[in-house]
Amino acid sequence: MNLKDLQESQRLFKGDKIKSGFVVLRPGEEVGEHITENCEEFILIIEGEAEIYCNFPMSRETVRVKAMEWAQIGKDRAHNVKNIGDDILKYIYIVALH
Repeated sequence: MNLKDLQESQRLFKGDKIKSGFVVLRPGEEVGEHITENCEEFILIIEGEAEIYCNFPMSRETVRVKAMEWAQIGKDRAHNVKNIGDDILKYIYIVALH
């Protein structure tokens, strides 16, 4: 599978301890705030530029992540991914299931 050729979001795989997916967002689109339950999440940007925020008990941390950079989201943290670039954003997420 060539990730650069994919043009829509899809699940890549799911097992007993891990799940992964591929997400495509157009400029300005976002996935929406969500919590990955009691699991950690790894986000790897393939193309484009994203703004990722993560809520903590007393604050919110926001980072900008570009192609071939990554972010890690701790368990039980509300977070969101938004395409802040002028081009398509493509990324892979990997969630460690407990």
